Amino acid sequence: MISELYNRLKNIADTEFVEIVQDSEIIFTNSGRAQKLRVKLVDGTFVDIWYFVTFLPGGAWHCTGSLAKPGNQ
Repeated sequence: MISELYNRLKNIADTEFVEIVQDSEIIFTNSGRAQKLRVKLVDGTFVDIWYFVTFLPGGAWHCTGSLAKPGNQ
């Protein structure tokens, strides 16, 4: 699921932002799990994009790694 999301985002970065994106790659953990998407920009900088969901007791959830953080406002 997470790998599919990163693959879709990588495709968007590589095709829709050609003018500013030099390269992009999915970074994996030592165990082989997709950890984040790194987008390298033409000016030599990069942007790391990560997504993960933390489940809290009682069915509440909290999302980090994005602009909006439901449950953590």
